[in-house]
Amino acid sequence: MQFRPTSINPNSAEQELWQALKTALEHEPGYAYFGFRPRNHKGQIIKESDVLILHPQWGICAIECKGCQSDQIDYINGDEWHMAGWYHKTINPIDQTREAMFAFKNEVDRFFKRELNRSYPPRINNIHLAALPFVTTQEWQAKVNGDAPTLRGAVLLQEDLAPENLRQKLAERTAVSNQINEKELAQIWSFCIKRDTRRTIARKTQAPNDIVKLINNIQYQSIVRDREQLQVADSIPSGPQRIRGLAGTGKTILLAQRAAKMHYEHPETKCV
Repeated sequence: MQFRPTSINPNSAEQELWQALKTALEHEPGYAYFGFRPRNHKGQIIKESDVLILHPQWGICAIECKGCQSDQIDYINGDEWHMAGWYHKTINPIDQTREAMFAFKNEVDRFFKRELNRSYPPRINNIHLAALPFVTTQEWQAKVNGDAPTLRGAVLLQEDLAPENLRQKLAERTAVSNQINEKELAQIWSFCIKRDTRRTIARKTQAPNDIVKLINNIQYQSIVRDREQLQVADSIPSGPQRIRGLAGTGKTILLAQRAAKMHYEHPETKCV
């Protein structure tokens, strides 16, 4: 599984979750994105998701991470968690992660319909979870009624972050057997990291014909990077590197992306 960005600055709970995901899902297919921000049809950010996972079987998985200790959870009533000594008196992590998941799924549906001219988007499984890296199963059971339907299986506790437990938890949350193919998965991932650029493509309101489909496909291909190109853009060599390619193969875009990544991770560095 590919993890993006390659370097992050999370809080301690997010760091625990992110490292657990990297350990458990290292050899799984798919992609994981930290700090993804789904948007509505107007381009407005709806909700930042701590972690977004794309997987052929699991589909779209949004995870909301909370760094609270068990004694900071006073009691839980449905989806509303009443807190003690927390920065909010009440929180709704299940609602938050569900909202982020559906917001992203709606983005993907619009992308396939409007920009790839698909008559219908692919059927994708969806999962939403809340993660509590610092709360054990025993502590959690003392706080909540185990029969609460809104919480059943929707919370990752400290023990759930063990590699085998984490993979099993994600598999158990997959309700149906929809599976997206590698091409669709790559298209969704490319949409994740290039969606702001892709919005510059003109939206077609008339019924698409062969010419429109061809033009839109050319525009789409011109800004979508394949897995090898993404690896080139993300890697920072220790010395000089030569990148070769025919005209229009994306050399300038890859170098610009690499320069932006270097500046983001090391803003104090000066080019000479």
